[in-house]
Amino acid sequence: MIWGAVGPPWWDDRVTVVIGGGPSLSGFDPRAIPDRAHIVGVNQAMLDFPCEAGISIDFGFVARNQVRLAEFAESRPLYLAVSDRRPERMPAIQSAVYLRSVSEGLSGPDDYSSAVVDGGTSGFAALQLAVLKRARHIVLLGFDYGLQGDRDHYHDAYVGHGAGADAATWQRWAENFNVIAPQMVARGIEVINASPASQISCFPKCSIEDALHAVS
Repeated sequence: MIWGAVGPPWWDDRVTVVIGGGPSLSGFDPRAIPDRAHIVGVNQAMLDFPCEAGISIDFGFVARNQVRLAEFAESRPLYLAVSDRRPERMPAIQSAVYLRSVSEGLSGPDDYSSAVVDGGTSGFAALQLAVLKRARHIVLLGFDYGLQGDRDHYHDAYVGHGAGADAATWQRWAENFNVIAPQMVARGIEVINASPASQISCFPKCSIEDALHAVS
């Protein structure tokens, strides 16, 4: 495994939109995202939305989508974060940037870093990627971290909506954000969660429409 790193170009010039997979994005029109935003997609979202970069810590997702992800990586940065203890489990994707995955703290603030804090989910790692890219204003889309009705994703690419994680697991993953939120405030990084029903409670919330209006 050859470790890569996150470097320039930096994302401190515009708002960064991080797109997760939550059910609040069901029926969402990707054309609603202003062109002026930096956009990073989490797992399936990087394949469904016009993203500038993509990230995953999900070994199963990467294994199921090796061909599509290899095509993605030919034109845009694809970051795959893996634990030092199990890098051999992540499939090899040509042109992908492999980052170390660590379990504590807030990524950065090194000028050039090769590690992200995953917090148990690819969405958490995506927020860390935005920090490493020096984003100052971040909007989270689809960061519901729980069920809406019987769905836990906006798409049907995964088998068994609601079957992959129980309520307690979603809550635990959501609470992982509580640890880094004060550190982000201390660094002057603003995060808006555009999912009013999200279980992530440490960032200000608003509707998707209000968040995108602010970006534009």
